Amino acid sequence: QYELVEFETVADHEPEDILKKMQEALPEGIDPLSCQRFDSNVKSLAGETDSAEYTAWIPVPQSQQGIWNDAKATEQVEHYLQQTKIFAMKRQKKTKKMVSSDIRPQIRNLSGRMILLLDENENKTGTWLELTMLLDCGSTSNLSPELVLNTFCSFADLHVPRYEMEVERKKINF
Repeated sequence: QYELVEFETVADHEPEDILKKMQEALPEGIDPLSCQRFDSNVKSLAGETDSAEYTAWIPVPQSQQGIWNDAKATEQVEHYLQQTKIFAMKRQKKTKKMVSSDIRPQIRNLSGRMILLLDENENKTGTWLELTMLLDCGSTSNLSPELVLNTFCSFADLHVPRYEMEVERKKINF
């Protein structure tokens, strides 16, 4: 895993010099891989970002494990995406007010499959729905995977507390 870090300097420096100083100064376990100038007409990396890929894992409640399989996951995702509008409460950037917003145009792709978790003895420990999402991300249009999880779980009648779910950003597309 890696993260992108963007910063400005007061004076001009060679990227190799900055990388070396970062490698010396950062704590063990944080290993900068590269440093380069950002030459663009856009002011920030966020302005260059187009979309992001996420994977989310939702534990299927014990009471529903008998009905959730790959076919059900695919069917639920297809029906969810067939909605012409999917409304979620979003905070407006400028006013900070919560408003109902149609997030459907910001969902570029969504797929689902079931996975089983096994312990060291190959015994089933849980059934999880794995969602793979490609969502708008950037300064022009941005959709949080949280809103997709909230609306999908409500749509699919999956009553799972958010703290039991896992979400991982896999890739940022520029």
